[in-house]
Amino acid sequence: MFNHYFFGGDDSRSDYLQFLKKCSDGDSANILVVVDPPFGGHVAVIAFTLQRIADDYKNMQKGTVHK
Repeated sequence: MFNHYFFGGDDSRSDYLQFLKKCSDGDSANILVVVDPPFGGHVAVIAFTLQRIADDYKNMQKGTVHK
């Protein structure tokens, strides 16, 4: 959650990108991310990860995601 790191390596990142692609298909493609950070988690760090997800999602819709 805090660093947008995929502990499973390339397979995990590939699963993530496939999920975003599946969510971005269709006319009314939307995604909801529910966050339950640990107490004391820095908001800026969580915001960074959420922004990366948003950027990947937008790029997936455009077809420009970097693998």
